[in-house]
Amino acid sequence: MPPAAARFEIATLPERNDEGVPGPTDYVALIAAIRPQGPDNAIIANQPRIGEAAAVPEAFLRAWLSEAEKDALQRAAAPGGTAYNIRALTSQAAKRAIAVPLNAGEWVLYIEYVAP
Repeated sequence: MPPAAARFEIATLPERNDEGVPGPTDYVALIAAIRPQGPDNAIIANQPRIGEAAAVPEAFLRAWLSEAEKDALQRAAAPGGTAYNIRALTSQAAKRAIAVPLNAGEWVLYIEYVAP
């Protein structure tokens, strides 16, 4: 079921500036803020919790994310942070896929496809 609302970006690091020959891409990740509908909230919340997640690279805390969304991604890596392993829900093989709850029915996602 499609989410009721979603904002997302597929980002790479280092970022391309279209000047000269592009260098190697170290990271490719999807960053999203979503509000699922129907049973999808429960599907995410029923995934395994992550005890301690590796920090999301700071460059992926995109300008379009709200402060609450950025804080949620940073808290996911902190001791006692709440994050769910959603790799089983991804359609493409992901190195790491986390969902962090914001408030009732809203989530921030970080899905890492390429990483060093």
